[in-house]
Amino acid sequence: MTHHFSLSLTLTLSLLALSACDESPLDTDPIALPGLTATAAASYSAQSLRISGEAQTTATSINTAGQVVGYWFREDDVFRGFIWKDGITTNLGTLGGSDSRAMDINEAGQVVGFSQNAAGRTRAFRWMNGTMKALGTLGGNMSRAFGINNKSNVVGDSRLAGNTFTHAFLLKNGKMTDLGTLGGGNSSAVDINDAGQVVGWSETAAGVRHPFLWQNGIMEDLLPPGLTVSCTAYAINPLGAVVGEKDQHAFRYYNGVMSTLAVLGAGPSNATGIRNGRIVGHTAAGAFVLDGGVVTLLPLPPGQTFAEVLAVNAAGVIVGNTEDGETPFRTVTIWIPQ
Repeated sequence: MTHHFSLSLTLTLSLLALSACDESPLDTDPIALPGLTATAAASYSAQSLRISGEAQTTATSINTAGQVVGYWFREDDVFRGFIWKDGITTNLGTLGGSDSRAMDINEAGQVVGFSQNAAGRTRAFRWMNGTMKALGTLGGNMSRAFGINNKSNVVGDSRLAGNTFTHAFLLKNGKMTDLGTLGGGNSSAVDINDAGQVVGWSETAAGVRHPFLWQNGIMEDLLPPGLTVSCTAYAINPLGAVVGEKDQHAFRYYNGVMSTLAVLGAGPSNATGIRNGRIVGHTAAGAFVLDGGVVTLLPLPPGQTFAEVLAVNAAGVIVGNTEDGETPFRTVTIWIPQ
């Protein structure tokens, strides 16, 4: 299924992709500082994307070329993954079953996610140039892919043999590796950078969900031992800076230090993406971008009252979803820096 969007938006995204640069070696350090302020929302413009004719559409990731991936939900209770580029939406299909969801995309346009196969089992997949390939499991009957880097390495989670526990995995050079846990039963890998550093969450021996950073075969707990607060790492940038949510507050972790992000009040907040010093996420007050110690509350498209953001690309284009607050309808939205 394909749909077209405005030429002006396509041209804007193309120009931003050309102007994007690699991660700065001097990554901005936007931690919790007293001087943080909310800037005028006019520094970003919000654009709603016409992804499909379905009422519920959800975006999950965006690359520097402006390719957006996600999934829509049909009235017959079917999910279907998509990739959007230059105003055209492509249905990714399935592995033979009814459902699929696209979760991440790299700069080469490779998409990962998960889909039902003909037997009704959920399998992680990698999609490229119209072909969807199942990625296997760690021995159980389910796997899901959530992240892919520019070296085509994939992370996600899979049930183990016996289907009692689910563990984070790394797929590299065709081999799926069990990343283990922080002492508990379950774990899941959410993102990976080009250096091969993996982040996600794991249960501890006490059964509490903690964020982890996996590198060189070792899973490191980003919280002190014994801490009982719930925490998840959602994204990692090329320099190894991690963002996520700790006890309902956005955090940034870098070089052994975890900092709570002071974003728009003391209410619940979550950081879901980081790139080129920009951190994006959402709070009760709305979706935000934190750049250079300044918080920008992102504007809403006309008629929308709620926003969540999931990712930001190297050009600073942010992707997420908005709702009108009265219906279950969800719309894919991008925010373009002015």
